[in-house]
Amino acid sequence: MKVFISHWTAEKSLAKGLANWIDERVGMGTCFCSSRPTDLVPGHEWFHRIRAEAIGADVALFMISPDSANREWIYYEAGLVSGSGAIGG
Repeated sequence: MKVFISHWTAEKSLAKGLANWIDERVGMGTCFCSSRPTDLVPGHEWFHRIRAEAIGADVALFMISPDSANREWIYYEAGLVSGSGAIGG
């Protein structure tokens, strides 16, 4: 099972913690969180990697807060996941 976590950059600490928690319980490499250096290596094609991970996810978790709700990137990732057939949470 592949899990994709969509979050606002300002909330990256919480997103990384959630991703680590999922990986510890389900298995390493299960969860993709763009704020973790091991998931999104600096210098690589970040846009294509995020797109591929969103489209290839079995489950997507969207961290929506009053501050992140108006961020366009969250909606972009939600559109990718929605079009892929992954289950949003």
